[in-house]
Amino acid sequence: MPAIQKFTSCAFSVMRHTSILAVLYASGCHQPSQPVRVGYCVWIGSEPLNIVQHQRCLDERQMQLFPFMSGEDAQTAFRQGKIDVVHVTLDTTLRHNLRGMEHRPFLILSRSIGADVIRLRKTEASPGPLQNATAAPAGPAPPLSRAALKGKMFALEVGSVSHYFLARALQHWGLRDDDVKITNIAVSDSVYALAHLRVDAVVTWEPFASEPVLVERSVEIFSSASLRDDEAILDILAASPQTLERRAEDLQALAECWHKAVRLMDTDPGYTDPLLARVEGVDVGEFRRRLSKVHLIDLKENKTLMGIDTISPTLLDMAVSWNQFLADHKYLDLTKVDRSWVASIFAPKVVRQARLPEP
Repeated sequence: MPAIQKFTSCAFSVMRHTSILAVLYASGCHQPSQPVRVGYCVWIGSEPLNIVQHQRCLDERQMQLFPFMSGEDAQTAFRQGKIDVVHVTLDTTLRHNLRGMEHRPFLILSRSIGADVIRLRKTEASPGPLQNATAAPAGPAPPLSRAALKGKMFALEVGSVSHYFLARALQHWGLRDDDVKITNIAVSDSVYALAHLRVDAVVTWEPFASEPVLVERSVEIFSSASLRDDEAILDILAASPQTLERRAEDLQALAECWHKAVRLMDTDPGYTDPLLARVEGVDVGEFRRRLSKVHLIDLKENKTLMGIDTISPTLLDMAVSWNQFLADHKYLDLTKVDRSWVASIFAPKVVRQARLPEP
């Protein structure tokens, strides 16, 4: 499958990462002289990090990058002090900070514009996207009725953005959370769930959403392309206040390398597309199709979103909207959203001080 091919073809193979992570787990506390350890998730929006590694933009003595197949695994490693920087989504960082797992977003990687999807098992009458006032228009197949979704079993990674993405979709469809059933799977097991478990649908993201078996056996009924701006799914890198203070220059270097990789993908796709397509284990056309479902956020846009004195109203509105949504759906024990607290969890200093390359 492509996820396996990704790490067998990548310069930093999963076997190498696994053995390094084993050393990290055995090593105990992190010392300041050690490299900053960055944990990132397998996700189409994190592909520039493969360019960062391929280009050797960062000295391995300065920083090391480790892939995780599951967001929960990355967050567990962060909680246990095995990595210093963690890849999370905006909703996740809000939940964890409210629950005492302090980590501050310092770099926004991407916005999902179709890469998060809900796929329903095909039947003889395969539906298109569910029609409603806010979602995308239905495809060529007949639209699915709301009544047809009630009682369906959805497989997803509980506690991940997919959990809350489904709740967003249900809201768009005029359904409640308790109108459907949920079973917990790792996102990398999406194909297995649809093929071997008694589930009706999976909530997943790229590259797992494009697994050939999954595409063959299911039909997309909702994607993040249908989300409003204030509902946007943002992927970010976050670190503890201690790491932000002690390793500020290293994190700035990471932000600068991220920018260079994003710009290289934009200006020289003839070089980056074949490289990343091999990493994904697909042809260039399929890679471009997947990449079109995310908006990569370079350093220049990060500087705009993070603002000068405080984060921008655009970013704050997104964060507040997610906080309110999670509270309204009882995923957070919160009665009132404090906009000033939401703004305070961000660490904009890293991108503000990071240098853009000369024109």
